[in-house]
Amino acid sequence: MTPPPTARTLLRGVLTGGGRRRGATVAALGLTGHQVAEILVPVVIGVVIDAAVTDSEVGSLVLWLGVLTAVFLVLTFSWRAGFVTGTAAFQSAEHELRQRIVATVVDGGARADEAGDARDGAPASPGSAAPGAGTVHSLATSDAAAVAGVIWLLGEQVAAFAALLTAAVTLTLISPPLALAVALGIPLAWVLNRLSHPLERRTREAQRSAAGAASLAADLVAGLRVIAGLGAAAAGARRYRSASAQLRTARISAARAESAFTAASEVLAGLLVAVVGVAAGWLTLRGDLSIGALVAVVGVVQTLQYPISTVGMLGPSLAQKRASATRIAEALSGASSTSAVGTTEHHAPPADGDHLEIAAGDAVVRLEPGALVGLATTPELAQRVSDVLGHRVTARPGEAHLGGADLAALGAAVREHVHAPPRAAHLFRGTLAAAVAAPAPRETDALDARITGATLLDDVVASLPGGRTGDLAAGGANVSGGQRDRIALARALHREEAYLVLHEPLTAVDSVTEAAIAAALPTLLRSPTGRPRGVLLITDSPVLLRACTSVVRA
Repeated sequence: MTPPPTARTLLRGVLTGGGRRRGATVAALGLTGHQVAEILVPVVIGVVIDAAVTDSEVGSLVLWLGVLTAVFLVLTFSWRAGFVTGTAAFQSAEHELRQRIVATVVDGGARADEAGDARDGAPASPGSAAPGAGTVHSLATSDAAAVAGVIWLLGEQVAAFAALLTAAVTLTLISPPLALAVALGIPLAWVLNRLSHPLERRTREAQRSAAGAASLAADLVAGLRVIAGLGAAAAGARRYRSASAQLRTARISAARAESAFTAASEVLAGLLVAVVGVAAGWLTLRGDLSIGALVAVVGVVQTLQYPISTVGMLGPSLAQKRASATRIAEALSGASSTSAVGTTEHHAPPADGDHLEIAAGDAVVRLEPGALVGLATTPELAQRVSDVLGHRVTARPGEAHLGGADLAALGAAVREHVHAPPRAAHLFRGTLAAAVAAPAPRETDALDARITGATLLDDVVASLPGGRTGDLAAGGANVSGGQRDRIALARALHREEAYLVLHEPLTAVDSVTEAAIAAALPTLLRSPTGRPRGVLLITDSPVLLRACTSVVRA
């Protein structure tokens, strides 16, 4: 059994997983070359002043100008190599995290709070519910980007330490007392790192508040009509204002802590530059440093301001990434604990031709390919049957079978043979053809004529500018409720699974349209590729039930 993810394993996976070890290494080396070259630029300029300009040696001037050109080339191309490879590794890690979050939450089930325990049917605890839409959005965007940013953090810190080491060696060769002064200032950055731990807690609180506010906003918008109908709009607004105020307080607190830390780092670096610059000027007046050495020292110390600030920001930067990694790990562990996959052994699924069977109360529903069976039952039981067959709820042992195999043992493998979309299927933004039959190789040829005709989808095609390639808004906001039902039905009928479960598919259509679609359903017992399929129609509509070859009432 795979252990639950932790913040440490997620951060390590970003650096080493998916073949990113090489990309992260090249990015760190590229950024390191850039920083080291920046340190060497004032050093070479100082040599040019002393060996070429002051001594009036044309040959030395040409030589060191060539060296300076080479340093600038290394500076430029190192940065380019580090940036390109670092960006590729970062985007790969962010995408992988986002896919993992979405896959785990989807597999865990959006209805985890309604699901019974995998074995005894006890209600799930409130804390075990899968994350809401707003929380998932926050995890898959800002948190995923923050965790993937550990690639940049590693590269920048390696480059900063390399720059500090190069500066230390250079200053030691020029003037050991100045090198000692710089060396004494650098450990102060580590003191700031130790003070950054409270920032991690404040950052985590701010991120949680942001996810909570986003989740509440998503719920309020999704149920706006219902809330308004119940006269609860004012109460919903108060709840959101309260959540928004908590988010504002948390973010201000985190921003103040980060601002104070950043200011302290910048002040430290600035003081170091000022002290070393004054000391170098004094040594030059005494004759202990040449003009070229003074230019080199001042240039090196000024360039050190960024590496020192970078090292000083290691604590808060790592704190933010650990906070995001902790949130993602908690969400993945929570979703996995409620996952309908469970911990049971997954057996190989049976052949498509075998029957599907599920208990519905005291009755047993049996479905075979080529049959259209209706189920009329209570709303609670109808939801249970749909969720079990859709693998959104764990089947109890003996509750359902596919070809004689217990669904409780099959796990996610049941989805290869049974397609049971949720009652409120979501429509994503894109073309109509992509929303109905996205797996097709070409969107313009994706729609099956039999299905579009039977579901009266031609009406939707005609109503959209651009027809089947016309834009469909997120959630189907630019079509009516009945049209959304028909799009979702057409999408389900375009699937190739041997069994299709439809739960109240036509609640928003008018009676004439419902009767027309019901009459055409028996002609759609074959998939677009001609494979026979069994259709289970869970509904209390008399029109749809009359179209079924058999009806089970429970």
